[in-house]
Amino acid sequence: MKSFATAFAVLSGVVLVAATASRGATVSHLSIPGTTRVITDVTGFRTTGEDMGGMRVTAFFTPDLLGASETVNWNPGVAGSLAGSAVGTGWRLDESGDTWNSPWRLSADTGTNLTLYGLKLEGFLESNDPVSDRATVFDRTDPFFGTDGSYRGRDLDALAMAGSWSHVRVVYSDQVESLAHVAPPTSPVGDIYRAMQLQFGNLIPSDPLPIFEPVPFVAGNELLYMQDADTVGPRVPGDPGDEGSPEPASALLLLIGLAAAGPRFMRASRCSDKN
Repeated sequence: MKSFATAFAVLSGVVLVAATASRGATVSHLSIPGTTRVITDVTGFRTTGEDMGGMRVTAFFTPDLLGASETVNWNPGVAGSLAGSAVGTGWRLDESGDTWNSPWRLSADTGTNLTLYGLKLEGFLESNDPVSDRATVFDRTDPFFGTDGSYRGRDLDALAMAGSWSHVRVVYSDQVESLAHVAPPTSPVGDIYRAMQLQFGNLIPSDPLPIFEPVPFVAGNELLYMQDADTVGPRVPGDPGDEGSPEPASALLLLIGLAAAGPRFMRASRCSDKN
């Protein structure tokens, strides 16, 4: 369970996101159920760049995302670094810290002829057998509490960007069902997915819907974005995946209530938070 101090830090991060989102690209989200993949459980602890070893990242170099591509494996950093990265030819994707409130960074080397139209992140490879340990799933905002153990998710949110494109189209695919969930395996909640794809471009006004125009991510471009991820594995008792843990919004209400109750109550909460 997150402490009040941690919850407050998360809330501060959410406020920062809201304050800086105007400098980022616009984002659209789509979920494709695809083939339901089964996992044994979600650990419930924070997932960082260090925890995503085994993830596969594919870069696409044609507008249709069907032609030339490059696939690399995610490399976790040294133990305790909380960091990891996927490094390709002229591009790299980095993440350090809890994916709930720490940004991912996509960058392109200067002086290259890179034309990157999209990325696909696969938390684990396709499998008909239940995945049991050390795999990654991508956790969307809704449903509110989602799959048991997944805590609350977060859709991709572009914080800041540098490039001639202005829109990121995100597609989540292959919904994931946990055997630890109360529903049968054939009834996934719809919040966690095996893979996600990003595509860069602009939205052209049109009736009835705008048209998406692919625009490449090129040398010197950069994108900072938020996207929550979870780790497959045995549940860690007492960590955020446990259903008794407060969501950030709930934690804020709780903090307000405690403040209204008076200093003595706040002192008691701080003492219990140390235990």
